[in-house]
Amino acid sequence: MKLFFVLFLIFSLPIVIAFLKKQFLNSDRSVSISIRQEELRYYLSKIYYSHWFSLGFIREGLYSKLLHGPNYSAINTTMTGYALDDVGIVGFLGRFGLAGVPIMVSLFVQTINSFFKTNYRDETTILLVILFGSWISTSLFDPQRIFYMPILLAFMSFLATTNEGKI
Repeated sequence: MKLFFVLFLIFSLPIVIAFLKKQFLNSDRSVSISIRQEELRYYLSKIYYSHWFSLGFIREGLYSKLLHGPNYSAINTTMTGYALDDVGIVGFLGRFGLAGVPIMVSLFVQTINSFFKTNYRDETTILLVILFGSWISTSLFDPQRIFYMPILLAFMSFLATTNEGKI
């Protein structure tokens, strides 16, 4: 069985590498990845922009180039430029700066405490993966996604305070 598994890995690895190269290096996704990388660099450089508060909630019309990057342009209803919503927790830090770090740490500590208090570890693990996994590309602190944050936290609180077998 072990030999079969090793042979399977050896023969499938080149296929997986070729697939990943085709999908992410030579396609439209490669453009999206490079734009995300530029956004990450841009917003990481703005975390200390106004000391503790980074960019904050600056006005879209007056400071569009600062908010959306140097390549920003808006023609009719089409906007090209960077968006804080596209880079997850880095966008959150780009908006709140160092003042947002205590919020993130508090959320992390409370959810980990909830995980250790619960008898439903599998369900809580799924909720943790959804909550923190989304920070890679989106942030649940964004206005269009904030609705989901209290629902996830309410589920976690429910699971942490419910005795086993009573759901």
